[in-house]
Amino acid sequence: MKEELLKKIRALVEGEKLALDSYFFCGSGSSLPDEELISSGEAYLRAAESGSTDEAAKEKLLERLESAAGKKQEVLKSRASIVDDMEDPKAEVIREILENRELL
Repeated sequence: MKEELLKKIRALVEGEKLALDSYFFCGSGSSLPDEELISSGEAYLRAAESGSTDEAAKEKLLERLESAAGKKQEVLKSRASIVDDMEDPKAEVIREILENRELL
């Protein structure tokens, strides 16, 4: 199960990096991607891949995931929140990671 969570974290970090590039270079996508989520996710993944533990990176990652879980996605062009029945596609992944935080 931990390997599955690591894959999800890796995919989430890569998705945020892509969204960040899209935001700055194309001016499209959702609201400003979370650079702290990217850096804390990368730090956590580096430690996990080397077989060590980085508690500071883990705590920062969990903090950023909890923050992201509480936000509503916005459409950049109009800066309008997406209606409640159209959930952010990352929300389920974030929820699953947070529900299994003891495995990290």
